[in-house]
Amino acid sequence: MIPILLIKRNDRFWRISNRIDKNASLRRLAF
Repeated sequence: MIPILLIKRNDRFWRISNRIDKNASLRRLAF
């Protein structure tokens, strides 16, 4: 399990992962 504090610290990584998730969902909608 990843500590919440670590996730909060890695805001950049969190935002990048969210962007990837959004792109993946958009691609799914496109297909």
